[in-house]
Amino acid sequence: MTQTGYSLSRWGMYGVGFLTRAASFGMVAISVPLLLERGVPLSFIGVILAAAAVGSAGAQLLVGRLADRLGPWGASVGGCVIAAVGLVVFAAAGESWPVLSAANFVLNAGLASASNSLRTATAMAAEDGKEERAFGSLSSAQTAGGLFGPLVLGLIATDSMTITPWFAAGCCIVGALVAALSRVTVPLGQPGDDDKAGASTVTLRTIAPIIAPLLLLVVAISASYGIYAAAWGVLLHDRGASNAVIAWSFSVFSVPFMLVAARADKVLPRVDRRWVLASAIIGLALIAFAYAALQSVWAIVGLGLLEGAVFGVAMPLMHSQVAVMLPPGSHGRGFGLVGAADQVAVAIGSGVAGLVLTYGGASFAFRVGAVVCLVAVTVGITALRMRDRKNARVSDTIEVDGTGSLHGATAAMSQKRD
Repeated sequence: MTQTGYSLSRWGMYGVGFLTRAASFGMVAISVPLLLERGVPLSFIGVILAAAAVGSAGAQLLVGRLADRLGPWGASVGGCVIAAVGLVVFAAAGESWPVLSAANFVLNAGLASASNSLRTATAMAAEDGKEERAFGSLSSAQTAGGLFGPLVLGLIATDSMTITPWFAAGCCIVGALVAALSRVTVPLGQPGDDDKAGASTVTLRTIAPIIAPLLLLVVAISASYGIYAAAWGVLLHDRGASNAVIAWSFSVFSVPFMLVAARADKVLPRVDRRWVLASAIIGLALIAFAYAALQSVWAIVGLGLLEGAVFGVAMPLMHSQVAVMLPPGSHGRGFGLVGAADQVAVAIGSGVAGLVLTYGGASFAFRVGAVVCLVAVTVGITALRMRDRKNARVSDTIEVDGTGSLHGATAAMSQKRD
C-alpha cells in the first residue's frame, strides 16, 4: 500500500509561487537601503544578508524530508507562516543587527521551505513527459511575482521604506491562505506501513549520487549568477549608465524569462533534453563573454533580453531533469539538496565577485563566470554520458522516452541498487 499525503492544486502552486516571490524580491530590492535608513552600521549589513543564505540552505535540507513523508502542503503553509513571522520581527527590530539577522534567517528559512514545497508538488503532479512544461509554468508564475513585488514597492515606498516588510508579510500570509485552501490528496510514492520492511531506504546519501551531474550544473549556474549579480551594476556604471537605467535593467531579464519558461518544452522538442540544456548553458557563457566585450549600455541591456530567454529554457529543463531522475518518494529531499546547493553557490559567487571586481574589474568578473559555466557543463554532460554507458552494461535494454528525460537511466540505476 502506498502512503498518501497532501499537496497543492496547480493554481495553488502558481498563487503561492507568485506571492512568495513578490515578498522575497520586494525585500531583496530594498534590503540594503532599508537597513541604512534604520542606521545599521555598514559592517553588520553583510552579516544580516548572510543570515538569509544560511537560513535558506538549512531549511531546504530539513524540510525536504517532511515534504516526502507528509506531502508538500504542510511545508508550503508552514513556510509562508514562518516567513510572515520573520517579516514582522524584521519590521519591529529597529537597528539591532542581532535581531535583524535572526529575523532574516527565519524569513528566508520560511520562504525556502515554501519554494521547496512548490518544486516537490510540481514533480508529484506533472505527467510523465510533461515535467518541463510544469516547471516552466511554475517559473513563469514566480518570475511574475518577482516583477510585481519591487514594482509595487517602488510605488508605495516613496517617502519611507518601513512599509516594505509589512507588505511582504501580507504577501506571505495571503500565500499561506491560498495554500491552505488548495489542498489535494496525492500518493507520496513511498511504501505504507505494511510494506516498509522490504522497502529500500532513501536518504540524502543515496540521492546525491543520482543527481550529482545536475548538482554540478546548478552550482556552476548559481555561482555565476552570484558573480553577475554583484558585477552587473558595476559593469553598466563603468559604461556610463545612470542609476535609473541600472535599476530598471534588472527587469529586462525577467520579462523574456517569464514568457519563454512556460513554453520551454517547445524548444527543440525532438532533441535529447540533456543536449538542449548543455546548449543553453553554453549560450549563457557566450552571452557573458559578450557582456564583457560590449561598450554600449543599450547593447548590454538589449542582450539581457536574450539572456533572459535562454535562462527561461535552462531552468525548467534543469528542474525537470532532476524530477525524473529522482526515485519516487524522494523529491522533497532531492530538491532540498538542489536548493541548498543553489544558495551556497550564490553566496560563494557573490563573495568571489568582491575579489574579482577588486583585482580585475567587472568585465573580468563576467569572463570568470563564463569559464565556470563552460567547465561545469563539460564535466556534467560527460558524467551523464558515462553513466548512460554504465547503465547500458547493467541492463540489456534501456527505454528512453521521446523527450530524452532519462527515465530509462533512472530505471536501470534502480534495478542495479535492488
